[in-house]
Amino acid sequence: MLHPKAFHRERTCPPERKELGTSLKPNALRTSLLLTVLLLAACGVNATPSRADAPVTPPLTITDASGATITLAGLPERILCLSPGCVDILVELDILPVAVALPLVPLVELPQFYGDRAAAIATISLAGNDPNFEEIAQARPDLVIGTPIDEPKRATLRPIAPLFTIVDTGTYRQLEEQLRTIGRLVGREARAEEAVRRFEKRLTAYKARAPRDRSVAIMGVFSFGSVVYTNASPSCHLLTEVAHCPWSVPAGTKSPSAPIAAERLLEVDPDVIFIQTFKYQRERRAAGASRFQAPDKRRELQASPFWGELKAVKAGRVHEVEVWPWGGYGTRSLGIVLDEALPLLYPQVFPRPLP
Repeated sequence: MLHPKAFHRERTCPPERKELGTSLKPNALRTSLLLTVLLLAACGVNATPSRADAPVTPPLTITDASGATITLAGLPERILCLSPGCVDILVELDILPVAVALPLVPLVELPQFYGDRAAAIATISLAGNDPNFEEIAQARPDLVIGTPIDEPKRATLRPIAPLFTIVDTGTYRQLEEQLRTIGRLVGREARAEEAVRRFEKRLTAYKARAPRDRSVAIMGVFSFGSVVYTNASPSCHLLTEVAHCPWSVPAGTKSPSAPIAAERLLEVDPDVIFIQTFKYQRERRAAGASRFQAPDKRRELQASPFWGELKAVKAGRVHEVEVWPWGGYGTRSLGIVLDEALPLLYPQVFPRPLP
């Protein structure tokens, strides 16, 4: 029986919602999973899974990102996703999840993910603050993958399927190792390595030609608050390889995001600003993302005296990007970030994404 080394764990917690101006009513709990995804800072762990030298052979006992130990009698074939990182990993491994939580539907429908194949993936609705466990049971998964925020669901899920937790934040190196871990878990190590090599090759090609002379800010303007993503977020951390993403983690926290501060924006005065937004009607209608739309806050930000002073605004280099997949949940998402960001950062060098 193989016992891979436990994840190295480091506790992290997001800023309290009140710091981001949140005032959620009870009925907004229905979309709390989406909120957790957007904040990228659920009170969980930054984990770097260790690589095992031996191939995985069942039965398998393994420790997840929450520190829980699970045992699988065989290689899992029917996997249900509660987190975007799970979706990112499975698409790289060419595995179709049997079901995903409702807020993840727009992610699986992206053409770079499952596209038309997403129609075959069942959707798990939300029941209050939790996924609908009856629907999870009906999907008959043999493994459920979530994040440490899903730890309280473990006992309820136990009669249905084991819960294995991963992280959706961290450096791209950590996310690569996580992909390798799941690849071993499902017997697709070769596909995991192929995905890592593909991403690394793309990043290397962009790095070789990127001037690295522009600074960038990745922002989100949502109903629960306006944030700038720090270099603790996967996307900002990745862009430090090809540009400057000089948004350090606030003192005393390890949060991937921080409230937007006019003084700091003016101090950095980024050359390019990316603003995450929602573009998918189905997400707004079915997942309740309209609750997070904040046109008034967006207009308020753009009407602020400091906004017009930013060089990115003056030069017309403020670009809207889709929340999915700019969360940077894995190698597939981060590859899309590179392909979208580089032509906007350096259009003369990259008039189009690299082939």
